[in-house]
Amino acid sequence: MRFRDDTRGVTVQVGAVLLFATIIIALSVYQATVVPAENADVEYRHSQQVQGQLVDVRNALVSTAETGNARPATVSLGTEYPNRVFLVNPPPAAGTLRTDTYDGDPAIEVSNVNATNDETRDYLDGSWTQPTKGLSFVPGYNEYRDAPRLRYEASLLSNYYPEQNTSVPLTDQLLVDEQTRTVSLVALNGSLSTSRSSSVAVNPSALSAPAQRVQVQADDSGQPVTVTIPTVVNASVLRNSTNLGGMDNVTVVQNGSQRVTLSVDWDEPFTLRTAKVGVGSGATNPPSYYLTLVESDDDSVTVEARDEYNNPVSGVEINVSDAGLFEEGTKVTRADGRATFEAVDGVSDSATLSILGNNTARERVVATVDTGTGPATNGSEAYAVDWLEGKSVSENPGLSCSGETCTLDASQQTAVTLFADSAPTVDGGTFQFAVSNRSVGTISPASNTTTSTGESATTFTANRNGTGYVYVSGGGSGDRLEITVTNSGAVVYNGDGRTGIVDSSLRFSVTNNRQTDVTVTDIRVDPANPFIARLDDPSTGFGQYASEFYMTTPGDDDEYTTDFGNGRALPLTFDLSDGQPGTDTEHLIEAGESAEYTLYEFLDENDNSVDMSGEEVEITLFFSDGTQTTFTIDGDEPGSPSVDTFQTTDTSKTSGNPKYARFDVNWSVSDETAVQSVDLTMTRVSNGQQVDSASPPVSGSSASGTTTLRGPDQSSNPSGQQYEITLTVTDSDGQSTTETTTVTV
Repeated sequence: MRFRDDTRGVTVQVGAVLLFATIIIALSVYQATVVPAENADVEYRHSQQVQGQLVDVRNALVSTAETGNARPATVSLGTEYPNRVFLVNPPPAAGTLRTDTYDGDPAIEVSNVNATNDETRDYLDGSWTQPTKGLSFVPGYNEYRDAPRLRYEASLLSNYYPEQNTSVPLTDQLLVDEQTRTVSLVALNGSLSTSRSSSVAVNPSALSAPAQRVQVQADDSGQPVTVTIPTVVNASVLRNSTNLGGMDNVTVVQNGSQRVTLSVDWDEPFTLRTAKVGVGSGATNPPSYYLTLVESDDDSVTVEARDEYNNPVSGVEINVSDAGLFEEGTKVTRADGRATFEAVDGVSDSATLSILGNNTARERVVATVDTGTGPATNGSEAYAVDWLEGKSVSENPGLSCSGETCTLDASQQTAVTLFADSAPTVDGGTFQFAVSNRSVGTISPASNTTTSTGESATTFTANRNGTGYVYVSGGGSGDRLEITVTNSGAVVYNGDGRTGIVDSSLRFSVTNNRQTDVTVTDIRVDPANPFIARLDDPSTGFGQYASEFYMTTPGDDDEYTTDFGNGRALPLTFDLSDGQPGTDTEHLIEAGESAEYTLYEFLDENDNSVDMSGEEVEITLFFSDGTQTTFTIDGDEPGSPSVDTFQTTDTSKTSGNPKYARFDVNWSVSDETAVQSVDLTMTRVSNGQQVDSASPPVSGSSASGTTTLRGPDQSSNPSGQQYEITLTVTDSDGQSTTETTTVTV
């Protein structure tokens, strides 16, 4: 046999080589085409996720400026790709969150404006200017090449494409509200620049907040007030893509590179609100800028140091030109920015109180004291009457005053007590009260006598938004107070946030103070704690503690339920008409009625129940007329009684005759005011029949005890029977807290 001439083919080896080559080519093609496409899809979905997270950051900045309470937010800067066995991924995509400056002037500027109040005009007379920054997310994707940057500035979040210099707004603007005639300006301060593929927490700081209201008007009544802001969003985009385009008295024009001017042409005075928030490092609190007189009586003077955003500043040294008039010649402002100087006895003169170097009029005030006029009179002699603005503000949440110009936020309360006093002190004198515009507000009583301290008071009740005067007169003298009512006729939170029967739920109520019914169309739920991840009830049924949203109106027993089906991630804004069939009705709150809400169940990212005691959640209710109200509830608001101990011990008799189910309940309760009652019930689970109840006597701010609840005698062994033990504690304000536990014999 001749092997040299053997010509048989080696088909197996050739086939193996060809197959291997085919696999390599296929993998190469997949690596070159499919992997980039799949990774681009991952990056695109991350881009959409970050948009939602940056909306939360924007809302956190706005909320911090609005309330003065910092709200953290979390942003996932990058993303990772799915694992691949034989293929190669690029490194995880890492994005950057940073503060940005501007090519030109970085300042917010308001021109042709002055304050209507004489004293406030010392610092706001002609213009107001403050520097600001933008906040940007810059993606670092490997495949999604045309991904936009996300940029926040001037209350607006936009997709920004720097190569084309174009922007697409993702939220509306909050600079100008034509309905309430308000201009709101928030300056952003600090330095932030962080790059990573993981998440980063954004913690805004309230440098000068909450945003303060100042009534202003055009300095030249024939010209509009102009508001110029630095922004990469062009004027045409603001006109066409935000609600500015629909405002008849507001025009928007480009004012050079990265600057836009809004011309606000309102005939009457309007509200200017300013605040400053910070992110990152290097954020600075604004220093004191001007001094204002809060209250001046014969025997004392109260002044307040404020910054350029009209917020009080603590720790500011105040000096008196004539130290002999007061017990102290120098004082430092308290946490509320105020300092009170007490006059010495037997003096009657004026003095200048000042801050900083007393170089300009805004840094000083002049006050007069008179402690040499003798003891109190009985009202038969002439005396001077003055409003006590400082005391009125301290006694009434929602009321703020600058000199004799006050603003009442009727969303906090609609009725406020206004105080006035006499000089010299009159005991038993009569003050007369009146208003200039009863459609804005009314007073009651119209007359009142003074106390031994020379003071008297009346109650002002707001009727609608607007400005009017409240007058006080007596003893041949009088005084006038200007009050501007805002947010009148609002739906207000009643301050009763608390956990429900289940700790992972929240309950709260609101009251419709409007003259007409309102329909709640949407609800936004935004927990401050980022680890509270979902709202999802575990039940397949509908109703309280069986659906995510439950609302009832105690006045007429109406009930509304909204059930998601599979829950939702938080934070969320939910259209109430999008619930499951039968739970898709918008909620109606009649005029003057209250509505009670239950939210259930709050879960963490691992779907574990979250105890909401002490957890803050921001709630926004949206109404069918386009308005909304926002407030923060707490799972443990003051005023709700607390169940501190609730334990059961099985003492049932399961042998002999008779047999019965019995449980000893060890309980303790407490309240900030007083515990009014404690009620316990025992209910058979199988048939819903209540078998026993008890109401042990209680008193004081706390109570405790052991109460025995016993079922009826029975011949059969009660072992295995289930009962619900319910404890309800009610305080002297009528607030109740209920807890229920299920026990088995």
